[in-house]
Amino acid sequence: MRTPLVDAQIASQAKAHGLPEQQVIEEIMLSRCRSARSSSEELGGYVEFLASDVARNITGSGLRWNGDGPPMRGHGKGMGG
Repeated sequence: MRTPLVDAQIASQAKAHGLPEQQVIEEIMLSRCRSARSSSEELGGYVEFLASDVARNITGSGLRWNGDGPPMRGHGKGMGG
């Protein structure tokens, strides 16, 4: 997820390796972690889903965040709704 801390790390890695920032993002960061491409809005959608009535039976579960968005959108309207 892009945050001010991540942006600072990108700039630091670019300077340390003599690379453009975009190259650091694509070749170093994104190759390791797909969720690094996620925005705070996308993660917010996932949190919104988990806080909804649709997810009320999800307890004690480990859920993966892979950057594809919440498992169900539209809260009760079906997949992709």
